Order: sequence, then structure tokens, then C-alpha cells
Amino acid sequence: KEPSSLRKSISQVWQEWRNAAGQFTSDRTFNAVALANAGFNFTSISAKFVLLPMLALDTWGLGASGLGLAMGAMSVLQLAAARPAAHLADVYGRRMALIPG
Repeated sequence: KEPSSLRKSISQVWQEWRNAAGQFTSDRTFNAVALANAGFNFTSISAKFVLLPMLALDTWGLGASGLGLAMGAMSVLQLAAARPAAHLADVYGRRMALIPG
């Protein structure tokens, strides 16, 4: 059995977590932003990891290695573009950095 002090600390942590979650879920603005963010992430992930491979394999005729190279190239380009995009956002603002993308 676990010591009572450990059991008490786990229950305290759980209670604190429930209180924090209750504060977040009671804010309507937070709920709207969280729902929009989840929707964006679900659609972008499905496009990248479900639709793009289907298109590459069926329409473009790529094999498994070609698909792997394409997915790897996308990741490398995203990594290479992250710092310049952050610099543009810092210098010109978020909206101006988002217009080209």
C-alpha cells in the first residue's frame, strides 16, 4: 500500500487540476479559441498525414520511398522556414507575416 502522505498529495494535486480546468472551461472566449484551434489542427493533420499520402500514391504514382522523401522534405522546409518567419512576425507583426502564407 502507498503511504497516506502520498495519497493525500495525489488527491491535492487532482483537486488543484480540477479547479484550474473548471476556471478554463467556464470562460466562453477560451472555449471558442480552443475549439477553433482543435478544428484547425484536426484538418491540417488529416490533410498532411492522410490526404497527401493518398494523393501522392494514387495520383502522382510515388512509391513508399518517394512518399517518405516528400514528407521528409516538407519537415526540413518547415524547420528551415521557422526562424525567418518568426523574424518577419517580430519585425512586421503577425498579420503581415501571415499574408504570404
